[in-house]
Amino acid sequence: MEKKLSNTEKLVKDFLRTVSNLNDEMKPTKVLKARVYQIGKANVLIRAASDTKRNYFYGINYITIEEMANLLNPYIAFICGSMDKVIVLPAQLLFDNLHKISHDRNGEYKLNIDKELNIVLRGRGNRLDCSNYVNNWNIFCCLLLNNKLMAQQL
Repeated sequence: MEKKLSNTEKLVKDFLRTVSNLNDEMKPTKVLKARVYQIGKANVLIRAASDTKRNYFYGINYITIEEMANLLNPYIAFICGSMDKVIVLPAQLLFDNLHKISHDRNGEYKLNIDKELNIVLRGRGNRLDCSNYVNNWNIFCCLLLNNKLMAQQL
């Protein structure tokens, strides 16, 4: 009997299938219990949330963040309800803004992404603009190959 996949697992499988069409060099990377894959030259943490009427919510433990910071060429992929709304963000951009993101006393960061696909920061109306990273598969493909010069030209 086949195990029924959750919506999150389906989204992750769809993402991996899409990425494998861009770069077939893909293998899981051990970072705690997180979904991290080495894809080409990048290490990608994959987070998925079901479609909602409000924000998309992601909890990320500070230890996972620290482990990602130790990897070469780290990225975080936020799948926001469907493959039509994917943000593949250079992890350093998130690391630079962690002090502006809510967290609990156990060190779990509470990331909210609004309907416009921007990360919600502390303070009324503060957002981290993610528009350059939404469904931008051309740049993501170049980054997987670690070809930043080509990515900047796109």
